[in-house]
Amino acid sequence: MTDIIWRSLAALIVLITASGCPAPEKVLSEIPPPRIKHKERKVTLSRAARKDIDRLIKELEDPKTIMGRDPVGSNVPFHCSQIDNLAEYGKKAIPSLQKEYLRLKKTERKIVKEFSGVGMTALDKLMEERYIVRTRRYAVMQALLRIKHPWNVEFFAVELCAHYDPETDDFARDELNRGDQAVRVRAAKYLLDNGDEKSIHNLVWALWDDDRAVKRMAATALRRLTGEGFGVSNAATEREMDEAVAVWWDWYQDYLFPEEE
Repeated sequence: MTDIIWRSLAALIVLITASGCPAPEKVLSEIPPPRIKHKERKVTLSRAARKDIDRLIKELEDPKTIMGRDPVGSNVPFHCSQIDNLAEYGKKAIPSLQKEYLRLKKTERKIVKEFSGVGMTALDKLMEERYIVRTRRYAVMQALLRIKHPWNVEFFAVELCAHYDPETDDFARDELNRGDQAVRVRAAKYLLDNGDEKSIHNLVWALWDDDRAVKRMAATALRRLTGEGFGVSNAATEREMDEAVAVWWDWYQDYLFPEEE
């Protein structure tokens, strides 16, 4: 049994014991893993539109365009004319933006792989390279966040759980694979604003994220989509959080596999 299942089951037993109810017959092992594969999107564009979108994305590589801005802070919006213009293209810009985001994500991952076994001078250089690539990725993400479309709903649902490791049936926590907390919070916020019923699956899985901000944002999105809360946002201790998440897990299992009356 995986760590997630044990944590969930243990928390449920605490609740059940306190309420005097009998132990559940169902074992929490039937819920499928989160979606972690992106779909390739395609649109038909005029030559002029494609050239303009490519130009705008290319200009996001210019340090003068994006350096010195706060890419994810809520108090300092990260925007520029290129992001504004890409957002105006709407659906037409989504495939190119998603492709560029994933390319930059892959590049950053490659840089992180080189961290181990290098001297301080080389490490400083790699850290600088990573900062530049990450900032460009944030800029592309900002354009995507501005476009409300089902393609982006699915894209950010996947990004929310992209650090899930099928081999361990848990989220990766090492530097190379755990992903970016700031991106996951923004992804959950996008689903709060634009998500649909299909988003529920990955949002429930995101409640097992090791970052409380991600958990709370995912729970807030779930409340909008389902009308349920179960106390995640109000949990003051780790035990309270685990118990609240366990209730969500149980609710979702019933949601997926309703008992026939």
